[in-house]
Order: sequence, then C-alpha cells, then structure tokens
Amino acid sequence: MTKAEFWTGESYLASQLGVSVLVPRAKQIRLLSWEKPQEGQLKLNIDAAYKDGRAGYGGIIRNSQGQLVFAFGVQGCSSSALQAEVESLLGCLRRCVSEGYDKLHIEVDSLQLVNMIHHKAANWTMQNKITQITTLIQASGSTLNHIFRERNMAADWIAKQVWKTRQGMMFFQGTTDRAMQRVVQLEICGLPQLRMG
Repeated sequence: MTKAEFWTGESYLASQLGVSVLVPRAKQIRLLSWEKPQEGQLKLNIDAAYKDGRAGYGGIIRNSQGQLVFAFGVQGCSSSALQAEVESLLGCLRRCVSEGYDKLHIEVDSLQLVNMIHHKAANWTMQNKITQITTLIQASGSTLNHIFRERNMAADWIAKQVWKTRQGMMFFQGTTDRAMQRVVQLEICGLPQLRMG
C-alpha cells in the first residue's frame, strides 16, 4: 500500500503493477451556524481562551428569538486549555445560578469536556470540579451538549476579548456595546461559518 500522491495521474500504471493506492478521503465542507433554543427556553453558550497560563472565560445566555439576556466574561489562570474549559463551565454555571437562571440548554465546543462530565471520568486534579459541575447542572435542571466551534462564536468572542484586554465584561439585554450587538446580531441572522473536515 502506498500514498496516492506518489501515483498522481498514474492510477492505470499502479493498477497494472498491482500496487494498492490509498486514496485520501475527500474533506467534507459544512456550513454551520448558531441555532436558537426552542420556544420558552434559554441557551447558554460557554467558551474559554487560553495561552501561557492565562485564560479568559465567556458565557452568553440568549432566548428563543436569539436576543441577548445576559453575557459576561472573567479572567482566570489555568495550567492547560482543558482546565480552562473546566474552569469556564464551572464559573459560568455558578454565575448563572446566582443570577437565578435555571433550566438552561448549555453548549460548549470542547467534546473532551462534555465526555468527562457525561461519563464522570476525569483525572484527580479536575475530579472535584467535574463533580461540582455535574451537581450544578442537575440541581438547575439544565442540559449540556457539545457543539462545533463554528456554532459558538459569541462565547468565543467574549472569552478572547477578556484574554486580550485582561478585563472582565458584563452585558445585559439592550446593551449599547456595539461590538457585542454585532456578534449577537450575526448569530441571530444565522450567519454561516465554514467547517472543513
């Protein structure tokens, strides 16, 4: 078996010589966009930005029309990108519960994090926080699902802004912050993001 790149344009010759050519799978291209929650539900999107031990955590709650209800970002310190995702989810859940939000449809773009929570399997350094997250999700009647990064752009934007500026942020319904308004409006409009692979 040999790579197809060595036999470009020579598939007939390869077959005559009895060479099996491994043809690479074609890349799948998808257009993805943020999806509004069902009528009467609230959706919480969460993300983390991490580099060099510093982290920014972002969370945004929107209603079934896609309108901003509450959004915030905070700074943090983490030892890895996965730990930043864990800290972001735990911090956002605590904040939402303290603000009185429950029965949230929660979405994160870290499949590893979602698997750790659903299977209650984490290394000892994160086990306590995973247990706290599970408890908060159950107590608030919320659900947790994985989504692709292309469907998590607003939370990603908040986390990156906090990481860059080293300042926390908070937004409520009717915010006058133009950058936040643009991010939310683009997702309400269903602006598609290209995903390859």
